[in-house]
Amino acid sequence: MVEHLTFNQVVEGSNPSGPTKKGLSLFSQKFTLMGILNATPDSFSGDGVFLCPQKIKQRISTLLQSGCKVIDVGGESTRPGFLAVSDSEEWDRVSTVLSLLQEMDISCISIDSTKPVVIEKALLSGVQIINDVNGFCDLDIIKLAQKFNAYCIVMHNARMPRYFVDDTLQGIPLVQTMIGQLKNTVDVLLTMGISPDKIIIDPGIGFGKTFQQNWDIVKYCDHFKGLGYPVLLAASRKSFIGSLCDANVDSRLGGSLGVIAYCFQKGISFFRVHDAYESNQLLQVMSSLI
Repeated sequence: MVEHLTFNQVVEGSNPSGPTKKGLSLFSQKFTLMGILNATPDSFSGDGVFLCPQKIKQRISTLLQSGCKVIDVGGESTRPGFLAVSDSEEWDRVSTVLSLLQEMDISCISIDSTKPVVIEKALLSGVQIINDVNGFCDLDIIKLAQKFNAYCIVMHNARMPRYFVDDTLQGIPLVQTMIGQLKNTVDVLLTMGISPDKIIIDPGIGFGKTFQQNWDIVKYCDHFKGLGYPVLLAASRKSFIGSLCDANVDSRLGGSLGVIAYCFQKGISFFRVHDAYESNQLLQVMSSLI
């Protein structure tokens, strides 16, 4: 039988090997996996469960049994060239998943959305993590995070004016520019009443970066820790791996695991993944060796 940690247990760093300090961060164990649950018909990775309750339950069970501590629910694809959906359509997709998660007594849930209306309804339904791929450029989303005391995954999205980076920027200058932009956003969150222990940083692999810039982010991923917040890495199955390895989206497991292994060695411990079982196994081995 799989043990489902409650949200409070994860927050307080519950660990079968012994107690950890309360209040360090949401992700105070050796590593934390966020499992991707796409309630969409057009997921880039082809794993969208859309509105089929049987598939949704199966996906949830697979993620939990594979070691995921957080389930990240999204109702709108963010793949390049994605088609936007209305607030109501996105909520219809997401609410189906959230209802099933509640039935299964799963409480550590993230909402992957950029829409205040959808985010507010999700928070009212008990979701406690906001994964905003637009990087909290919308003040209404920050206000919701403050109102509900939610965790904020602040992502760098070079498609947004606040986070724009020139295609020619590479290496350390690129990373330093990104860190400066992320810091500016974090300062806004802090000014608007978001607690520092509710902030998580995501460098935003993909999302307006070039092939080389994505690899630079991986290479220098540890620099983002200098902001003083937990860092989430979301590289699973993305196109920069496919371009390097000449691999289709369903053949990028090895490359995805290679990125996780490298970044874990660099001190990153929070990963958003499609292939939870293999990622968990890799990180268990890595944890025993480092």
